[in-house]
Amino acid sequence: MKEGQRLHEVLFDELERQRVFAVDVGRLTAAVLKALEITSTTSEMRRPYQRCVNGACE
Repeated sequence: MKEGQRLHEVLFDELERQRVFAVDVGRLTAAVLKALEITSTTSEMRRPYQRCVNGACE
């Protein structure tokens, strides 16, 4: 849980620095940890974003 605690502190400090006070940092921390867990267990690699305009792709 040390990683979660450190993440919580970093998020709280950054939001405070930006003067954002209407955020539930605990829920935000849980969401970030869940996202990290999902991305670390997914073996499927996503294709890079490809921008297509009028049928021509970069």
